[in-house]
Amino acid sequence: MIDWKAALASLALLVLLAPPASAGRYAKPQVTSLKWLQGHWVDIDEGRRADEHWGVPSGDSMVGMFRLQEAGITKFVELQTIVPEGRHLILRIRHMSAQLEPWKSEADGPLRYTSSKIREGEAVFDHATDKVKRIVYRRVGANGLLIRLIFREGRKVMDFKFTRAVPRPSGAKSSP
Repeated sequence: MIDWKAALASLALLVLLAPPASAGRYAKPQVTSLKWLQGHWVDIDEGRRADEHWGVPSGDSMVGMFRLQEAGITKFVELQTIVPEGRHLILRIRHMSAQLEPWKSEADGPLRYTSSKIREGEAVFDHATDKVKRIVYRRVGANGLLIRLIFREGRKVMDFKFTRAVPRPSGAKSSP
């Protein structure tokens, strides 16, 4: 004869000790969590101008562009994407000359940074081997954006202190 009381007790114990159905699962990160980054940002400092543009998060990606100029001459540009992969958002950066020639150091493909922190107003991306080991994006007030590059060697840090660009009327001359 079956001891139903013991069988039910064993079944209850198995249910209590079993991992939840969601064990091993995780919430897929969404690029929409970075919507605060979208827009045109400008940093002008002693003859140097940096522009950072981020488009609206759409579908599974966010696309950006960076331009660095010195004395009005474009030194380089970057094309950037952010996409979800597994448990992280991945920031890919491809450096190019003003003529859109990829840097030789990136012949094997774009740099790939993995998110280590994503929260409202802050995103941190890390790279295991590049000379820039960490990139931090941080909103500063309503119209500010700090982009901090943290280098692997010598604990060097480079900050870009951007402000939101004000749209110009059609036909207006651009600033230097």
